[in-house]
Amino acid sequence: MIVSAALLVAFSASLSMAQPPPRKKSKIDAEATEKIEKMSPEEVDKLDRLLAKALTLYYDRQFAKALPIFKQLSSKVETMDIMFWLGTSALEMGDLNLAEKKFLLMLAEDPTLNRVRLELARAYFLLERYEECRQQLQIVLAAKPPDMVVKNINSMLRAVDERTQRVRWSARVSLSAEYDNNINAGPESETFLVSGGQLTIAPQNRRISDTAFTESFNGNILADPFGERFFYLNTSASFYHRWYVSESLYEFVSGEVLGGPWFMGRKYVVKLHGIYKKFWYQHDRLSHVWAVNPSFEYYPTQYLSLGGRYEYSEERYDLDMYRMQDNQIHSYKGTASVYLFNRKHLFTVGYGEEHKNAKIDRFSYRGPIYEVSYFAQLHKGNNLLTGTELFLRYSFADRYYQARPLIAAIFPQRNLNQGREDERHTYLATLSQNIGKYYFLSLSYSYTDNRSNTPVFEFEREIFSLSAGLKF
Repeated sequence: MIVSAALLVAFSASLSMAQPPPRKKSKIDAEATEKIEKMSPEEVDKLDRLLAKALTLYYDRQFAKALPIFKQLSSKVETMDIMFWLGTSALEMGDLNLAEKKFLLMLAEDPTLNRVRLELARAYFLLERYEECRQQLQIVLAAKPPDMVVKNINSMLRAVDERTQRVRWSARVSLSAEYDNNINAGPESETFLVSGGQLTIAPQNRRISDTAFTESFNGNILADPFGERFFYLNTSASFYHRWYVSESLYEFVSGEVLGGPWFMGRKYVVKLHGIYKKFWYQHDRLSHVWAVNPSFEYYPTQYLSLGGRYEYSEERYDLDMYRMQDNQIHSYKGTASVYLFNRKHLFTVGYGEEHKNAKIDRFSYRGPIYEVSYFAQLHKGNNLLTGTELFLRYSFADRYYQARPLIAAIFPQRNLNQGREDERHTYLATLSQNIGKYYFLSLSYSYTDNRSNTPVFEFEREIFSLSAGLKF
């Protein structure tokens, strides 16, 4: 009779912190021993090789590769150790329901396995089942674990308290230095061939480059008035100010407040917002906007989310010279997001449409918007406080205007009978670095390429930005 020691005994504790907890002989191990005794030497040898491969990957923290092997082993023969390795691999890969199942089975066999109970608490925290997380942590505290374990438990309990408090708030303040090579979205060319001669663009409408500084603030309060963790009231406010070193005429300021109820279920979030925005440009009032913005997000699995948003807005200009641009906008957008590698990598695709109806048809348009983005947390392990984050986005917007621009008549070589049409490609890359708990730095680059059947509306624009700030 041959019984594999590798299947029944854990590696020595010096190999890794992720070591199965010390325990007594269990019924699960006894049943596994009976299964192994009935196997042929070849079958046991095959399982040994699989286990050795899985453990090598496990201790190298290659959980994505180790997890399917542990699942295969578990389907053949499952010891308490294999159950632990399978549960922790599933936890690291974001398969939280599988991790919970394995840890509960182990604790049903032996309730004294506090190491397993701590992993179960971590799974509950990630599942946002905070009271169950708290309960598991308090059971371990009652067992009087070592001081280092007590310290880690108290840290997690504080995190649970933060997540379950009735009123939560956050704020973010940042200062940025930017180089903008086309602050007024001016055309590349200064002159254009037109009917009867040449059109020269006025200096203030040509492409202008300058250095800018910006200040921004964002604040948010989320309240759970009834303590049921379903109905919330959300309020946010933001402020943005951009001023240029040489071209002070293009100074821009915006402010926004929004508020409304949120409804949070186990697998969905519904948000209903009312919004007010105010804009200033060239040292004067520009316009104000009223809007409503309902949205939802649904999570059918832990790896996928589906979202939708609709917005209706009315913009009114403050100066008589711009009143012809007063408008209403209807827009909607649908998104699908995939979460990978323990939810540290996020891929999103989106499609939407925007319909703008202005007083004058040449300012009215409609058209589709396509978007794809990628977000990654590049930190090591689970340390989010000193992590690096990367965000990439590409969007394409096609705008079909309802009327020809006034200048269209002098471009007979262009097909403008059906009105102006623009295609806008926008690329954005942002690299952010958290410094401790409250500070951050970010470096970003954006490129916009606007193509049009009316040459004077074609432009390219690049913005390089370095930001530093505080977040609370």
